[in-house]
Amino acid sequence: KKTGYTETYFGRKRRLSMPNINYNPANKDNASNKHIDRMAFNTIIQGTASEILKLAMIKIHNSFKKEKIDAEMIMQVHDELVFYISESIINQAIGIIIDHMETSSPFSEKLKVDFKIGKYWGDNSYKK
Repeated sequence: KKTGYTETYFGRKRRLSMPNINYNPANKDNASNKHIDRMAFNTIIQGTASEILKLAMIKIHNSFKKEKIDAEMIMQVHDELVFYISESIINQAIGIIIDHMETSSPFSEKLKVDFKIGKYWGDNSYKK
């Protein structure tokens, strides 16, 4: 409220230039007051999570190129990544993906990564 913006862990700023950003907290019924608070808080959490995922994507891409891995990241959906990976190198590619996704966070704890393997998105019939 003092600065007019909120900031992610990595320093990316989101301006919150709504006319009532400096609202009266005594007015508990004002829906727009609650909306601006949620927007500010969610930016910190979701923005930081997005940046962590982007760092992982870059590291995965660079590792695939460096190690000549025949795999391709084909899309991102929120906090999910979808890859096309040749069956012969699935275990090697998954190892790279998991390693970078777990360690791209600046925080001391590793992130937990789940994965599924299938012939199409949503299919997890492949046995690990």
